[in-house]
Amino acid sequence: MTKKNQKQVLNRRKFLQGAGGVALGAAGLPYIMSCSGTGKTQTVATWTKLKSSKPMRLDSHTHIFYAKNQAYRPWNWDVIECMREHVAEQGVTHFVALMRDKEFEKYAYRLDHECGARCIPFHWINVGKAQPDWPELPETFSLTGTAAGIKIHPRQTKSKDGSFFRATEETVGKVCDEAEKVGKPLLFHTDADEPNPCSVPMLAELAINHPDTNFIAAHLGVYGQEYYIKEYTPQEYAKIAEAAMKENLQLFLDTKNLYGDTAIFGSCFPARSPDPDFRSKLLARTVGTFSAAARKTLIGKLFIGTDYPCFYVADNPRSKYPYQVERMRAIFKEDFDETQMALNFISLLPEEFARKYL
Repeated sequence: MTKKNQKQVLNRRKFLQGAGGVALGAAGLPYIMSCSGTGKTQTVATWTKLKSSKPMRLDSHTHIFYAKNQAYRPWNWDVIECMREHVAEQGVTHFVALMRDKEFEKYAYRLDHECGARCIPFHWINVGKAQPDWPELPETFSLTGTAAGIKIHPRQTKSKDGSFFRATEETVGKVCDEAEKVGKPLLFHTDADEPNPCSVPMLAELAINHPDTNFIAAHLGVYGQEYYIKEYTPQEYAKIAEAAMKENLQLFLDTKNLYGDTAIFGSCFPARSPDPDFRSKLLARTVGTFSAAARKTLIGKLFIGTDYPCFYVADNPRSKYPYQVERMRAIFKEDFDETQMALNFISLLPEEFARKYL
């Protein structure tokens, strides 16, 4: 750990154990009592919290952009109004907003001040599409002042030599290094399709190579890419997803700076499974094979995300946050704690953001 990072950790502890923690406690909000490092740059907290009359509900995966597919939203939908509805109807207190440059410029302040919940802005970058021969770092990545973290969405795109883009040290190592410098987590879109631009095993390898950066695998690594290059029958995909889920959950346990989010539970229906609850049932079966101690550790590595509002179907209860809460509580039982989950996510952010959102 560098001297700069040691100082950041020490300052965070002093604030959260001292006057800052007392103030938060007086306001009825949870706070950090002690910290124990899992990565070197970022300190992942061991949280001890006060009883709170204001539980936290953090949606770790929301999109702020205008989707081309109007099956989800009409062209003239109001993103601010959408997020107000999300907050009001589903009890969200914090949401991670994935935004490209123009959305940052237009919406970041309004999302945090007009929706009734705290907006945690992430800078969103697509790679392997506009830059098929990337690894040249997009200049837009320099937007570090207002972003609490970075979302990277690798695309199934061929380079000039005919090979598909893959999230490897060669292609995204620079991004990982930059994230370490600014102390911000990286959220990657991950899935189980082949050819695969970014799977959880690939992300775990990056996490091991960059122990000072925290990585979050979106969709638990079993949600199919939106552009299928190889088609699977539901029976074929069930076998692939089952093997991937088991491997991915074990990697979350084994890799200290690797986490996962649950965005789009059940979305493989109908293309990938005749059962709309396929993914949540698969998660339940797989978690059931772990020991009680492993299950307790695992829930500390997971976050609930909805992909709201762009990839969210309003009349489908499985799209909504409460469905995931119900499923996660049924799977993890007494170990499931929404406030704890929110605090775990906030602990991955740089100090100035962690202070702001507690």
